[in-house]
Amino acid sequence: MILESGNNYKICQIFCGDNNKIMIPDLQRDYCWGNPENNLVKGFVDGLLEMNHNQSITMGLIYGYYNKYMPEHLQLCDGQQRLTTLFLIIGVLNRKLGFMKYANLLMSSFEFNCDDQEPYLQYAIRESSLYFLSDLTVNYFLKKGIETVEDISKQPWFLNEYCVDPTVNSIINAIETIECCLENKSDEELASLGDFISTKLDFLFYDMGNRENGEETFVIINTTGEPLSATQNLKPLIIEANHAIVPEVAKLWEEMETWFWRNRRHETEYPHTSDEGMDCFLNLVRLLHCDTEEESYGTIESTDKFPHKEISFTEIYDDFLVYSRLYEMDFSERFDKSIRYPSKQKFYQQDRIYAILPTIRYCLRFRNADDENIKRIYHLFSNMARYRDTNRYKDNRTGKQYSPIFRATEMVEMMSDADCLSLMTILADRIENVEEPIKLKFISLYKDSPDERKKVEILLSEAENHDVFNGQVGNVIEWCNMDKEMFAHYYHIFATRWNVCDFEKMDILRRALLTRNMEDYPIRLSQHFYNFGNKDTWLNIIKLNSKEIGIFLDDARSLQSMIDDFEDTNSKWYIFVKKPSLMQFSEYKNAYVYDQVVVDMKKERTSSDYKITYQDTAYSKNILASNAGKWSWIWANENCIWSDNNIYNLTLDYFMRPDGYQIVLWEGKHPNLKTYPYYEQIGALGLTKIDTGDWAGRWITPLITDANTAKTAYREIAKRIDEDKPLIPIEQ
Repeated sequence: MILESGNNYKICQIFCGDNNKIMIPDLQRDYCWGNPENNLVKGFVDGLLEMNHNQSITMGLIYGYYNKYMPEHLQLCDGQQRLTTLFLIIGVLNRKLGFMKYANLLMSSFEFNCDDQEPYLQYAIRESSLYFLSDLTVNYFLKKGIETVEDISKQPWFLNEYCVDPTVNSIINAIETIECCLENKSDEELASLGDFISTKLDFLFYDMGNRENGEETFVIINTTGEPLSATQNLKPLIIEANHAIVPEVAKLWEEMETWFWRNRRHETEYPHTSDEGMDCFLNLVRLLHCDTEEESYGTIESTDKFPHKEISFTEIYDDFLVYSRLYEMDFSERFDKSIRYPSKQKFYQQDRIYAILPTIRYCLRFRNADDENIKRIYHLFSNMARYRDTNRYKDNRTGKQYSPIFRATEMVEMMSDADCLSLMTILADRIENVEEPIKLKFISLYKDSPDERKKVEILLSEAENHDVFNGQVGNVIEWCNMDKEMFAHYYHIFATRWNVCDFEKMDILRRALLTRNMEDYPIRLSQHFYNFGNKDTWLNIIKLNSKEIGIFLDDARSLQSMIDDFEDTNSKWYIFVKKPSLMQFSEYKNAYVYDQVVVDMKKERTSSDYKITYQDTAYSKNILASNAGKWSWIWANENCIWSDNNIYNLTLDYFMRPDGYQIVLWEGKHPNLKTYPYYEQIGALGLTKIDTGDWAGRWITPLITDANTAKTAYREIAKRIDEDKPLIPIEQ
């Protein structure tokens, strides 16, 4: 098959025919994807395995040319690494599935039976590369006999010059990687991958015309570091499809290119092309013109094939006029990000699209909308993107596909007029958008006065921008009872007290909040695990305790006065209120609380530091573990701290009661560990053995009334056991 420029071709159409060949000409570089220092094959194969094998996908462009001397041989100028890797994968699959299933993709039956046994892929960069790939295809991919890839170099046809050929070495490494990736796959999985590669992968072909053009393009590709982009090849397709309807299409396309060139990324990073911006824009166009939610879901996933036959140039250009207007608009007044295509991603992320796309739809629907109304719409969706999940998702139970982006544009289509207040009822009907209708209702109270309305909108935006609220200020509206002045009052107090950048004051705030005895503060993360408020939990704490927080904001006392006035010694939080070091110690503000015993966490997990506190005494987690590492970290529950010995089957308990402290040593918790040989001599350490009852066989100290004395005794008993020698009474 002779490939025609501008058409898509599957692998089964590229590797086919009696005499057709894909030639890697001598102007190309070596095959390098299999190089050990930069092996790209594993990621490529893993990506193919993860794809939906029932769905076609475009793999990008390939460039080449035909000449009059070998009219059936495509001279490949770009796409070498991908096509070579796919050829090798097909070879390995054919080998694993009985040497016949994909043989027709490696070599024609005419070549195999009647001619020189040349494969469809020919490496003409040097003779050794050319001969090796032919030998490999026939003897390893199409015939039995060679057991493993390691045996290839031991074959009589493996010439000495193959050893120093970088393409040969890279191919062998690539095969080894491919076989490793496919090692545990069933025949069904292998066949699914093979059928997917041969019939579902599309390449867009661009004819370079001749070798001279091919070499020129190759130079461009390798000096700029990038092949010609999809937009450069899309241009002639768009012009051809739309010229009859829009005669000036070429001029207008050039106008768009010029605009994207002027607004390209930083000049030192992207000095050559406007394509990055054009690609981002065209991806928005594709999403904007999806007719169904399912289509939008799929379009978000597949971004490499623009439907130029379905979307007219008139639609593209209309979208461009809106997009360029928005791009140049200043949205900072309401604390919104400007529309700038991303510097480190190829396309906008879905949270940004969630704001941009419905705004474009709004401008297309209400073409006379002024900047103020446009900014209101953009802010509304930008704000929702802060706190709601904007990513597409699939219901695993029903299989239904959901695209929040599509639903956002759909809401704009339902608006009765250009004022964003017309979204109030629409949003209220959608359960997931409980926040915005409240704000729109608040704004609507001032709709008859443009100046007052804007003041309310800016005030709301400032509160939404607070790190704690992150777009959700419904609680402040509740506290102020929809009064503008009271909203400003409550937000001012809140912003002053919740100054998240001042860590010391935030700890004072946390301690002051503990004096309120709120049901859901601190927030319970599990049965005994609590959080005193951090960037991830503050908003949830405020929502759970909204009424009490409002009363707290009405309290005119200073935070320190609230702490000083707190005298409820029965509160489990009393020690946290009165002892600032506990709150200061915890970076993530987490603690385990067992009645009066508190495990104060340095970070989120016990692998980091923590300390255990009872009344006014703190115990380091390493109080025993520091003794030559023979004791595990201490832990606590209702009234006991304990540690297990890491060598012997011993546990050392430390009981804390209102009348004093008692240390208990016992064995049996870890029978897989060694028996402590001097267990019967524990009495020499001042402990008494219990003979009856539930504690029979355990050793206990007398009741110790002083915490520091008990703490010292706990450490000393462990230290004496660590000496690992017969025990002598302490007094000797």
